[in-house]
Amino acid sequence: EEVERGISMSMMYGMQEVADNTDLVLTEDGINLKDHLRDVEIDLINQALHLTEGVVAQASKVLNLGRTTLVEKMKKYGIVWKAN
Repeated sequence: EEVERGISMSMMYGMQEVADNTDLVLTEDGINLKDHLRDVEIDLINQALHLTEGVVAQASKVLNLGRTTLVEKMKKYGIVWKAN
Protein backbone atom coordinates (compact mmCIF):
# COMPACT_ATOMS: atom_id res chain seq x y z
CA GLU A 1 0.00 0.00 0.00
CA GLU A 2 2.81 2.41 0.88
CA VAL A 3 4.62 1.60 -2.38
CA GLU A 4 1.41 2.25 -4.33
CA ARG A 5 0.93 5.57 -2.55
CA GLY A 6 4.51 6.57 -3.37
CA ILE A 7 4.02 5.56 -6.98
CA SER A 8 0.74 7.47 -7.15
CA MET A 9 2.30 10.59 -5.65
CA SER A 10 5.29 10.38 -7.96
CA MET A 11 3.11 9.92 -11.01
CA MET A 12 0.88 12.78 -9.92
CA TYR A 13 3.88 15.08 -9.88
CA GLY A 14 5.23 13.55 -13.08
CA MET A 15 1.91 14.01 -14.84
CA GLN A 16 1.72 17.60 -13.65
CA GLU A 17 5.14 18.19 -15.19
CA VAL A 18 3.94 16.74 -18.49
CA ALA A 19 0.82 18.90 -18.39
CA ASP A 20 2.93 22.01 -17.77
CA ASN A 21 5.19 21.15 -20.71
CA THR A 22 2.38 20.66 -23.20
CA ASP A 23 1.06 24.20 -23.32
CA LEU A 24 0.17 24.40 -26.98
CA VAL A 25 -0.81 27.42 -28.96
CA LEU A 26 -3.22 26.46 -31.70
CA THR A 27 -2.65 28.43 -34.87
CA GLU A 28 -4.52 28.58 -38.14
CA ASP A 29 -2.12 25.90 -39.41
CA GLY A 30 -3.73 23.54 -36.90
CA ILE A 31 -2.33 20.50 -35.20
CA ASN A 32 -2.49 16.78 -35.85
CA LEU A 33 -4.41 15.96 -32.69
CA LYS A 34 -4.26 12.21 -33.24
CA ASP A 35 -0.44 12.26 -33.46
CA HIS A 36 -0.13 14.59 -30.48
CA LEU A 37 -2.36 12.44 -28.27
CA ARG A 38 -0.45 9.31 -29.35
CA ASP A 39 2.83 10.98 -28.34
CA VAL A 40 1.41 12.01 -24.95
CA GLU A 41 0.09 8.47 -24.36
CA ILE A 42 3.46 6.92 -25.24
CA ASP A 43 5.27 9.35 -22.96
CA LEU A 44 2.96 8.64 -20.00
CA ILE A 45 3.22 4.88 -20.51
CA ASN A 46 7.02 5.14 -20.55
CA GLN A 47 6.98 7.32 -17.42
CA ALA A 48 4.77 4.84 -15.59
CA LEU A 49 6.97 1.92 -16.60
CA HIS A 50 10.10 3.80 -15.53
CA LEU A 51 8.51 4.75 -12.23
CA THR A 52 7.46 1.16 -11.52
CA GLU A 53 10.75 -0.31 -12.76
CA GLY A 54 8.99 -2.02 -15.63
CA VAL A 55 6.34 -3.80 -13.57
CA VAL A 56 3.37 -3.66 -15.94
CA ALA A 57 0.76 -4.48 -13.28
CA GLN A 58 1.89 -1.53 -11.15
CA ALA A 59 2.21 0.77 -14.18
CA SER A 60 -1.36 -0.06 -15.19
CA LYS A 61 -2.57 0.96 -11.71
CA VAL A 62 -0.67 4.25 -11.93
CA LEU A 63 -2.29 4.94 -15.29
CA ASN A 64 -5.71 3.75 -14.10
CA LEU A 65 -5.84 1.19 -16.91
CA GLY A 66 -6.46 -2.51 -16.90
CA ARG A 67 -3.26 -4.53 -17.21
CA THR A 68 -4.45 -6.09 -20.49
CA THR A 69 -5.26 -2.66 -21.91
CA LEU A 70 -1.77 -1.42 -21.05
CA VAL A 71 -0.16 -4.50 -22.61
CA GLU A 72 -2.21 -3.94 -25.79
CA LYS A 73 -1.12 -0.29 -25.94
CA MET A 74 2.51 -1.31 -25.39
CA LYS A 75 2.27 -3.75 -28.30
CA LYS A 76 0.54 -1.15 -30.48
CA TYR A 77 3.32 1.38 -29.88
CA GLY A 78 6.21 -1.10 -29.77
CA ILE A 79 7.05 -0.33 -26.14
CA VAL A 80 9.18 -3.04 -24.52
CA TRP A 81 10.24 -2.99 -20.87
CA LYS A 82 11.84 -5.61 -18.66
CA ALA A 83 11.06 -5.55 -14.95
CA ASN A 84 14.14 -5.20 -12.74
